[in-house]
Amino acid sequence: MTEPSSPVQQPPQGGNPRAEPPMFNLPPIVTWVVAANVLVHVGRMFLSYPAQEWLFRTFAYMPARYSVEGAFAADPVAAIVSPIGYTLLHADFMHLFMNMSFFMAFGTVVARRMGELKFLLLYALTAIAGVVTLQVLNSDSTAIVIGASGAVSGMVGAVAAVALKPRPDRLPPPRPFNDPRNAAVFIM
Repeated sequence: MTEPSSPVQQPPQGGNPRAEPPMFNLPPIVTWVVAANVLVHVGRMFLSYPAQEWLFRTFAYMPARYSVEGAFAADPVAAIVSPIGYTLLHADFMHLFMNMSFFMAFGTVVARRMGELKFLLLYALTAIAGVVTLQVLNSDSTAIVIGASGAVSGMVGAVAAVALKPRPDRLPPPRPFNDPRNAAVFIM
């Protein structure tokens, strides 16, 4: 007695043997932002302590730099680049991993709806909004601020905005945000 042979699955047409979608399907701009963050973090590991200190002093945001008299003039380059540059610095790999994970999840949705230039503008504006909020709440602080959390929060807010006020001429909000009640609960 012979057993019936099992049917062999043929790959789908087009030559791709994988039927399921790729695990990561990020827009190029999201990939570039993540790559920049990872490269800066890994590159920082190879710097000497004085070089890392300069990097943090220049690119990390410090509220006192803008409120203490003479601090802006003492290092104008840092005063100009730190409101966005702080997003490239992370304390450790876990900090980087968490920020980039949320950025990939929410930034992908936003980038697909906005396009690259508008997306980068939103990223920069939300990063600046994060430090402006800190500046208003704690203007004399000499503690440094690092990480992309301000920009990531902006991406979360943008997804919520898309979900709460969908436009008929645009892509629908992603699940579970396609129901405004779910989006409202998520925001709270």
